[in-house]
Amino acid sequence: PTATVTITPTATAPAVLLRLDPPIQHALVAHYQQRLLQLGYAEVGAVSGRYDAQTEAAVQHFEWLNGLAVDGAIDAATAARLEDPGALAFRLPPPFAGRILRRGMYIHALESPLLARLTALGYLQAGRAVAQGKFTGEDEDALRAFQRANHLPASGVLDLASWELAFSPRARMANGQPANGGPLEETPAGSYPPGWRSAIVPLADVYGGAAPLLMTVVNGQVWLARADGALLGFDPVSGQLHGPIFLGDLNMQDSPTQPLGLAAIGHMLWVYSVEPGGQVLQGFDTRSGLARPPLLLADCPSAGCTDSGRPPVRAFGFDGRRIWIAVPGPALRAINPLNGSTILQRALSSAPAGPVAFDGQCLWVGLQNGETSVVDPGLGTCLVTAQVVAGAAGSNTSGLLAASRMAGQGGRVWLSAAGSGRVEQFDAANGQALMELDFSSTVTALRFTGGQLWVGEATGRLTPLDALNATPGQGGQPGCVPLEMIADGPRLWVACADQTLRRVEP
Repeated sequence: PTATVTITPTATAPAVLLRLDPPIQHALVAHYQQRLLQLGYAEVGAVSGRYDAQTEAAVQHFEWLNGLAVDGAIDAATAARLEDPGALAFRLPPPFAGRILRRGMYIHALESPLLARLTALGYLQAGRAVAQGKFTGEDEDALRAFQRANHLPASGVLDLASWELAFSPRARMANGQPANGGPLEETPAGSYPPGWRSAIVPLADVYGGAAPLLMTVVNGQVWLARADGALLGFDPVSGQLHGPIFLGDLNMQDSPTQPLGLAAIGHMLWVYSVEPGGQVLQGFDTRSGLARPPLLLADCPSAGCTDSGRPPVRAFGFDGRRIWIAVPGPALRAINPLNGSTILQRALSSAPAGPVAFDGQCLWVGLQNGETSVVDPGLGTCLVTAQVVAGAAGSNTSGLLAASRMAGQGGRVWLSAAGSGRVEQFDAANGQALMELDFSSTVTALRFTGGQLWVGEATGRLTPLDALNATPGQGGQPGCVPLEMIADGPRLWVACADQTLRRVEP
C-alpha cells in the first residue's frame, strides 16, 4: 500500500502529500525530481513538478538503494534522506572488460579504473593506481582483501561480481565503512532491501550513455545491447542491473563496436557487428560475465565490397537454432558461431541489404533490388523456397529494400519501412501482400513476442495486433518512444529512446 505520510511544513515548503495517487502538482515535487536527477536516478524523466509514474519509479529506486521502506512515496524519512549529503547515488560502473584478470596479466585500459577504485577504498596505496604494466601480487592482495571484506570468495581474481561490487555505493571500505556513506548493514554483499520491482530502469548514466538497440531474454533476465557496444542485463526478480560489459576486441583501438544483431543460444549471447574489413561475431556467457574473443567471419577483398572496404550488407538472422549472416554477393549462410564455419548456404537473386526475420517456418530476407526472398532454413518447416515478393501497390516501402523493421510468425511476415507509419503483412505461401495498416505516427518498433505482435510508434503508443487477422488490441502508453520490445512471461519490457527500460503490463 502507498504511504500517506505528510511532510512536515517548512518556511519554504507547505505541507503536501507526495505520492502518485492522488496525483499532485507542486514546486516541492520539482525540487525532489531535480535532486533525484542529481543523484543519478534518471528514470524520473523531466523536472515537471508533477508526481507521475516516472517520479514514483525513481523514488522506489532511491528508497531501495538507500535501505528505506519501498513504497514510492516521499514521506519524512525519504525526504530527509534525499536532503542528506550522504544519500546513495545511482551510477553505472565503468564497462567491465569481459575477461577474468589474474596475477601476471597485463592490465588493459578498461581495467585500470579498478586500481583507482581499490585505492579510493583504502585497499591500495596511493600512486599504485596509475602505474602501468601487469596485475601484480600487491594488486592481487588488495583485491583479495576487498573480496573478503565484502563477503565475496577471496580468490584475488577479478571477475564480473567483484567488478560490480567494487563500484557499488554499498562496497565496504578497508576501514569497514560503506563507500558512499549510509547505514552499515550486516548483510551479504550484493544484498539490498527487498521490495523494489521497478517499472522504469535507467540504462545509462544520467550524464551520458547510448540508446539501446537490441534486446532478448536469457534465463529470466532481460539483456540489452547498447549503441555504444556495451551489454546490460536486468534481473526483474532482484531488481538488479548487471553491467555494462564491454564488447569488442581489447587489442583494437576502435573497439567497442556497434551491435547490429543479437541471438541467444542457451546461456550464450551472440552479438553481430560489421566493421571495416569484415563481419564480426562475439559470444558472451551470461552466467560468468565473460566475453569470447571477437570472431572475424569474412575478410572483405575488393570483390563484393564497396569502395570504402566495408561489406555492402548487414543482414543478420536467427531461426531459433542457427545464426544467419550475409556474405559478399547474393547469398545467405548459416554459421557455427564457435568457429565461423558454414553450415548451410542459400543463393539469392540479389545481395541481402535489409532485415532478416524468422516467421516460425521460413526466413525472410530483404534484398538490394527492393524485393524480399523467402528462404528455407533447413529445419523442415518451410514449404516455400526462393519466393521473391515485392511491396504492395502504393506501399511506402518501395519493395522491402527500405524496410527497417520486420517481424514474422505463423508463415506470415510484417514489414514497416524506415520513417513510415505503415505496416504491411505478407504470406510466405504465395508471396502476396495480405493487408496494410496505417498508424498515426512513424513506426519505431515492430516485434512478435510473448504470443503477440506489438507495434510501437513515435508518439509513444504501443498497439498489440493479432498476427493473423491484424485485429488491434487495447493499446498503451509507456511514456517514451519505444525502440525495442521483449516479453518475459506476462510482462512486456520496452527499451526506449530516453535510455530507459520500462515494464508494461499487457
